Amino acid sequence: MGIPSSTLKLRREDLDAALKLEPEHLSCYGLQYEHNTPLTRKLESGRIQRIEKELEAEMYEHTYERLEEAGFAHYEISNWARLGEECRHNLLYWRGGNWLAFGPSASGHLDGTRWRITPRLGSWLEQVPWAKVEDLEHLDKATRARGRLMLELRLCEGIAQHELVEVLADADPGGQRERVLGRAGAEGLIESIGSSSCVFAMSDK
Repeated sequence: MGIPSSTLKLRREDLDAALKLEPEHLSCYGLQYEHNTPLTRKLESGRIQRIEKELEAEMYEHTYERLEEAGFAHYEISNWARLGEECRHNLLYWRGGNWLAFGPSASGHLDGTRWRITPRLGSWLEQVPWAKVEDLEHLDKATRARGRLMLELRLCEGIAQHELVEVLADADPGGQRERVLGRAGAEGLIESIGSSSCVFAMSDK
């Protein structure tokens, strides 16, 4: 969503075309302009223009309604799936799990250590089966907790209260994030659902 010169009519047609393929899962991300990319340079030089935020919001609302109508469950901000077809890798990532990396430019994670394999196919082929790790990062407890908070709040199932308390203890010693969450709750941007588990999730309002 958000492609320059796109319209709501085109968005509807694209989504209908995708549904005709009978997929089990659909990821519908909004376009982001990343730093120092050809697309961003075109934007900065005026060769393309962003679509209006209101139009992109309409596209998102249509996507939500159309996929719900087609039998898809909305389980993450930008992801929909039929029952039982949620993306296991993405869920693992959003929940802070561990995964291995295979292939050029693949990334892996193990208990707070992240790495990325060489991105160039030629170099990777020369190094198989033990391709070079080019980026290695060790995340401290606070950084991991901040990432977990951000990612789990993307999930429609939210984050359980006891997990939230644990995360905030590691990521928010000054209480800043707790205050931000409080304001978000007051504005209806997140909500507490369920009486016993007290899950905090993004509001669908």
